[in-house]
Amino acid sequence: MRIVYVTFFICSAMLLPSSFLRASNSPDTTKIPRVFLLGDDTDTYSERLSYEYSYLLIFACNSNVEEASAKWIDMMNAIEDYSEEVGFNLKGLKMWINIYWDKDGTVRHIAYYLRPESRNADTKALTAFFTSFCSKYKLPLNAPAKKKFSHSGSTYFPFFKGKVGGN
Repeated sequence: MRIVYVTFFICSAMLLPSSFLRASNSPDTTKIPRVFLLGDDTDTYSERLSYEYSYLLIFACNSNVEEASAKWIDMMNAIEDYSEEVGFNLKGLKMWINIYWDKDGTVRHIAYYLRPESRNADTKALTAFFTSFCSKYKLPLNAPAKKKFSHSGSTYFPFFKGKVGGN
């Protein structure tokens, strides 16, 4: 399981948005869709969200890599569980996904892009699924985060169903 933690940490560090590194006024994100497909004309959305949500999941977990990994895995499992509950087929999907949370763990935005090796999917239906999921799910945190936060990663379905950190 150590490789999962190391990979999680390295990916988190590599995915620091460039806007995190520059100082500017906070952009307005109120008109950004709850869920959107990365690419096309959404680069502006991603840049604005990266600025507003520059605090990362690992920081929201007090720099505890194991806890942050467990939260990410729990959320991916929750997405899969919800898909089974509502009858939406995620099997065979592989994607890059950015998730943006409020301080209390409420999912504010999801941005995604299907990877080339993913099975084909109706992105309008997938966007609607994620929008519905956002209204039902809240990331369980030990205490509210200091700031809004985000995490970017790659995921696939069916997702690993297991426990993080066990022997």
